Amino acid sequence: AEMFRIERRIVFVNGITDSYILSVEGRCSVEFKPLKFEVTCKISDDAYLKHYLGRADNVFPFVEQLETADVSTYRYKVIFKPLQIIPDIDIEL
Repeated sequence: AEMFRIERRIVFVNGITDSYILSVEGRCSVEFKPLKFEVTCKISDDAYLKHYLGRADNVFPFVEQLETADVSTYRYKVIFKPLQIIPDIDIEL
């Protein structure tokens, strides 16, 4: 993942309001520093974007791997609240 070969979704959650603040998706790496989070994403063969987010006692990140990697035969499940990521969903039947 640190070589930008694995797709990730990084979601920052407010622990008090239980709402998502920010979501970053792509071939990204996260570094957890004492005062900030550093998110670096590869956007082409030789281009990267870096985001700095200040740490707070009520905000925590959740990092999800979006594609499989040939490392294990075990399976697990993560459930996101889609209305928090995409707040305006209209479904017509």
